[in-house]
Amino acid sequence: MKNNKIKRISAKLFLAPLIFLLGACAGEGFDACDGGYSYAPNESGIPIYEDTNDYEVIKENAFIDTATNNKSSFSLCSSTAAYTNIRNMILENGYLPNKNAVNIEQMLNYFTYSYSLNEGETLGIFNEVSDCPWNSNHKLASIAVKAKEAKTVGGSMNVVFLIDVSGSMYDRLPLVQKSFNYLINNLSDNDRVSIVTYANGVDTLLDGASGKDKEKIKNKVDSLTASGGTNGSGGIQRAYELASKHFIEGGNNRVILATDGDFNIGISNQKDLEDFISSKRESGVYLSVLGYGMGNYHDSTAETLARHGNGNAFYIDNESEARKMFAQGLSAAFEVVAKDTKTLVTFDKDQVNSYRLLGYENALLTEEQFNDEKVDAGEVLSGDVTVAMYEIVLAEGANLDGDLFTSEIHYKDPKTNENKEVKNTNSAISSDSSDDFKFQAMVVEYGLLLRNSKYKGSATYDQILEDSGRISKHYFYDNDDRSTFIRLVEATKALEKDRYVD
Repeated sequence: MKNNKIKRISAKLFLAPLIFLLGACAGEGFDACDGGYSYAPNESGIPIYEDTNDYEVIKENAFIDTATNNKSSFSLCSSTAAYTNIRNMILENGYLPNKNAVNIEQMLNYFTYSYSLNEGETLGIFNEVSDCPWNSNHKLASIAVKAKEAKTVGGSMNVVFLIDVSGSMYDRLPLVQKSFNYLINNLSDNDRVSIVTYANGVDTLLDGASGKDKEKIKNKVDSLTASGGTNGSGGIQRAYELASKHFIEGGNNRVILATDGDFNIGISNQKDLEDFISSKRESGVYLSVLGYGMGNYHDSTAETLARHGNGNAFYIDNESEARKMFAQGLSAAFEVVAKDTKTLVTFDKDQVNSYRLLGYENALLTEEQFNDEKVDAGEVLSGDVTVAMYEIVLAEGANLDGDLFTSEIHYKDPKTNENKEVKNTNSAISSDSSDDFKFQAMVVEYGLLLRNSKYKGSATYDQILEDSGRISKHYFYDNDDRSTFIRLVEATKALEKDRYVD
């Protein structure tokens, strides 16, 4: 009955964003009311809240014939912001994401997998090919790159906490403070910490404090309040000046920016931001961007800064995520093991008729760019697994026991800038895929559904949930993130159903 269906839309979905806006707009100095949540009634007149955050446009990759081009190349990095942003929208706020929020590679990269390296390896490539769940006529390939665990940092940390304290951060600042306190707890005595804040202006709160002065550093972070405009470019400039002032040769020199990405004073144009941050790239200082907030969150700015600043983008949606990311210390969260990391996949024209890269739309490279050592690319962090998946159409008469492609990685040692490479030629079809592969396929299928992709084929949320039953139970029981993914799929299915209630 219609009334029963309407009840499925919870009070949280209907009222929480409205209460949030009313309460937030009453806060002194808060300016998020110019673009938070929006909603439109569906066919039954029920409000369905929409994602009004700002994202880079993602134009899905098409199938490419190997006769035209059998080489596919892209930049590899450890960013994971998309997944936590989507999780927050659906599980915490009860609405579905904008299709441009669905960055498939960042969703894949969020999870841990069971790959292991040989002794002495910095990066290892693991190829796997099996059936495609949403198109029985196609195959699916996984190319997973495992990075070594950096047990110790090659020198001390020189870190600048760059914190947005503008009015749009009013309700977001408490989570920012908790996040940085986790980082502070894990500083070593030899680490150096500076703190820069920005709103209408830019302030330096600490200038190269010792990591042993944890209480002093915490007191500065805990004293922050939010109000005013957003001079983000001025803050970034000051942060790089301090990072250069306290630069540690052989150490991890890094600016950690916490923001909702809203720059409205100084440089705010995306192209100008690219040029500005790119000019700082050769300084030897890395940039990590931590995104916060829901409604008026500028993911596009965070991605631009991370991509052009030798960094990665993350989204912190709750204290649990902050604890998970930072509780192991700065080196575990931010140690780069592979710089300017580029992937090239070469398909066998006799085996593969066409292919489609799932994700990496804004990280594509030409073969010339792959081979050019001067071309900037992404950074891979300690212990991470980055994953790329391809949907493949086999050539007529293909040898099902033969290798379909080769994959190779070019990267630089972050300490010496020495060029390195690794290659894997094993890519035969497997009839018994690993649990990691099955789970990766589920994540991609989920992304296709969220985007309402024209390439989604027979994909359904029910199929994803059914496929989860084909994976060993301990794969989910032993990992909270994977079990939460199943809850996320179930919640998304319910929201989709309510969206089209009649």
